[in-house]
Amino acid sequence: VNGVDVPHFLAGKFTNLADGIDIEFFSAEKAQPIPTPRTKPILLLPARIVREKGHLDLVNAVGHLRKRGIQCQIAFAGRPDSNRFLSELKGAIEHLGLQADVHFLGMLEIHSLRNWYAASALVVLPTYHHEGLPRTILEAQSMRTPPIAYNMGGVSDGIHDGQTGFIIRPGDTATLSERISTLLLDPALRARFGTSGREFVERKFSLAALASRHEQFYTKVVARSQLSRK
Repeated sequence: VNGVDVPHFLAGKFTNLADGIDIEFFSAEKAQPIPTPRTKPILLLPARIVREKGHLDLVNAVGHLRKRGIQCQIAFAGRPDSNRFLSELKGAIEHLGLQADVHFLGMLEIHSLRNWYAASALVVLPTYHHEGLPRTILEAQSMRTPPIAYNMGGVSDGIHDGQTGFIIRPGDTATLSERISTLLLDPALRARFGTSGREFVERKFSLAALASRHEQFYTKVVARSQLSRK
């Protein structure tokens, strides 16, 4: 699903078919209001609540922003897979005094997730997990919501860094905080990223683009097969 870390001996034989999402469904125009009041910009992290998905990094980054007077709130959309880690996460939230600004949404069905994408200022994925090609960053961009993510696995294939979102070195919470503040404090830049992100996903990751990649791949395979028989 991505072109990252292809073994050298496969370099000339590898075809990246990537992934695709339904950009007609993931459209900001189809979103409905969320039940949570948007008194502050929302940072959405849609992932299972486990240590390697970076929830603690986002909490610490928001704690740093709070010290600078930059207000925002966090929404965690995903099931907790570890009660021990969930307790640790809630302890960090309490320590930073963020209880009122962190929302645990649980598992969301797809229509609700779409609504939260639209309502959020940013989608943040500070993951340490070796991602294939995270659908969440594609869905976010399709909804015109810029993503900020750690450079793990295929993340770099799914974000045009500095144009549709930001890619950050894993564990660099200082830069994570800075990139969040850059987009929160500049609505015009955020809007440009959102527009570029929608165009980027439509061009590379729509279902039409996915079908075209497969068609080109199988056409090439069939042509080579016919040549080999001659």
